Amino acid sequence: MRIARFSIDGVMRYGPVTARGVIDAPKRLGAGFQTLGGVLRADRLGEILSLDENDADYALDHVQLEPMLPEPEKIICVGPNLMTASDDGAGGGRAQAARSNPSLHIRLASSLVGHGQAVLRPRESRQLDCDGVFALIIGKAGRRIARAEAMNHVAGVTLMNDATVRDWARHAKANVTQGKNFERSGAIGPWMVTRDAIADFAGLQLATKVSDRLRHAGAARDMLYPFAHLISYVSTFTTLRPGDVIASGSLAPPTPRGEAP
Repeated sequence: MRIARFSIDGVMRYGPVTARGVIDAPKRLGAGFQTLGGVLRADRLGEILSLDENDADYALDHVQLEPMLPEPEKIICVGPNLMTASDDGAGGGRAQAARSNPSLHIRLASSLVGHGQAVLRPRESRQLDCDGVFALIIGKAGRRIARAEAMNHVAGVTLMNDATVRDWARHAKANVTQGKNFERSGAIGPWMVTRDAIADFAGLQLATKVSDRLRHAGAARDMLYPFAHLISYVSTFTTLRPGDVIASGSLAPPTPRGEAP
């Protein structure tokens, strides 16, 4: 099932995306279902999945899709995650493959917009580039999660433009936080595809385009650090909680320095 967060007449809602439009889950299910984050924390996602996929409350083009962020405590993003790329775009596959652990950065919720909303290039730079990645939404809390159990902690998957203000990501050595967190500089969505609807996580594919020009394409199986590895690794140092997001990292080499999309 696809589940979106959306606003209608300025009111934030969420619910399944169907062939007819979107279902207003809080309206249908009442108390205890006011937010998607609350539903995940209460382990009641199954009741959302039971809603009739042949029904709808609003046409999709009558709502504003909002960032697919179900009240995360944290948004943790992975750096380069491709067999043939190193952290700085140089050195080739051996430089990256030699690392047993991924590089990480934090993203703030205010840095992300929803599907169809404008991403803003800040006036401080002309070097905003795109970076399409998978984003895992956690549905079950856990600490020190074994890789064999990791995917049981996932509620679903969405997509993120983990965009970078490239020159600000190089203000200090090995420090990209500034370049990843200008307000409204990235995006997430359009919706979450729930775990039960994904037969093969490794087969998930994405393509990133700028002005209809293909920038890169890849599949989850191309990742140096697979989903289960990331969940296990991150949960070693912090408790993952329902609603948290792990962005899986770039499947393309970084944009050359100084190049703007």
